[in-house]
Amino acid sequence: MNRIIYNVVLFLSALLWPTLNFADSYQPEGYHFDIHQQIYPLATFFSIQSDDTYRGIVKKSVFRVRTNYDLSDQHGWQATGIKRVVSLGSLYPWATEVDIYDTTWQFLGMIDGQVVSTAAARFSLYNADGELVGIAYLDPSLDSYSIVYPYSEAFPIAALHRQRESNGEDWWKATIYDAHQIDERLMRIFAAMACDLQEEIDAYYSSNEE
Repeated sequence: MNRIIYNVVLFLSALLWPTLNFADSYQPEGYHFDIHQQIYPLATFFSIQSDDTYRGIVKKSVFRVRTNYDLSDQHGWQATGIKRVVSLGSLYPWATEVDIYDTTWQFLGMIDGQVVSTAAARFSLYNADGELVGIAYLDPSLDSYSIVYPYSEAFPIAALHRQRESNGEDWWKATIYDAHQIDERLMRIFAAMACDLQEEIDAYYSSNEE
């Protein structure tokens, strides 16, 4: 009898092992942050608040010839995203293209807005080697982005959810499930860009509904 039980347990373990092993391998450390936009006469700040990762700020200054998103944390400047002037992003907000560099001006990655898409907006995210590492889709309600793997859109890398408060405050909550797939500096600059573009995207779709 004991031998029968042992064989059953061994058989079930053999069936479950691949599943358990996959589950263990698919638990990259994630994190969360909130991002709030604060507009001043000479600059716009995107404040990043979090309980499980570092806090920071993304600054967009009016003194730059091109739109720059400067990411800083408690140690100072960490990265800059520079919006391309010669692109369809000057006509359509979801076609915005941003090149991202570190503090030594080494290329970190790119945000590439796609003009043609069935989504309300679609952005391709590239790493420092020019490899596509994520695709961000804006849902039809204009209230959330799903960032998915290029090779498997069923599995999310991250999600951004817009929070509309009754007092008129409008901000975004980011949840990153896989912290290793996309450089966290690129992720934060993308979140700031999404927050920055929301008014333009809202206006475009509102005018088309009239």
